Amino acid sequence: MQEFIKKLKLRNYKFLSSYSYMLIPIENEFSKIKNDVKWLYEQTFIIFTEVSNVNNNDCVGYSMHITQNITNCAARILNEHQ
Repeated sequence: MQEFIKKLKLRNYKFLSSYSYMLIPIENEFSKIKNDVKWLYEQTFIIFTEVSNVNNNDCVGYSMHITQNITNCAARILNEHQ
């Protein structure tokens, strides 16, 4: 066995440690899951950041827009169903 190991070393073969993540397929899956979780966290953070930027003036503007346009929408719906 020692002779065999010497020959391998002469040919520059590398020995893997007893644990190698490259040889365990589940490690690749864990990596994918970690990337997905990281991406979702970043997206959620962006959404919460944007929601926190909405102020009272924005809400008043949305309300005014709805109030001004609700009659037009209702009239269109009534005309479509006649």
